[in-house]
Amino acid sequence: MQHFVQTSKHYESYTQLKPDLTKFLSDYDKTEKYYKNSRKNIYLKLHPNLQTAISNSEKLGEFHFDNIYSGIAEMYKIFRLLTMIND
Repeated sequence: MQHFVQTSKHYESYTQLKPDLTKFLSDYDKTEKYYKNSRKNIYLKLHPNLQTAISNSEKLGEFHFDNIYSGIAEMYKIFRLLTMIND
């Protein structure tokens, strides 16, 4: 979701996420068939919004045990680390 909108909404399952996600990726399906279909290349669909996803994820902050139902996304840490390594 962070590729499209900054949100801290907590999703218990893909079933809960799907209605929100398909607003942005209408043909998305969490299946092996979808990921292997070259015409539905998820990387090419998401990559243009990578910087937005990183920025939105950073705004969410860190995990806190006193608020375990607040959504977080920490993938940005990997991308920051990879950028440092490659520079």
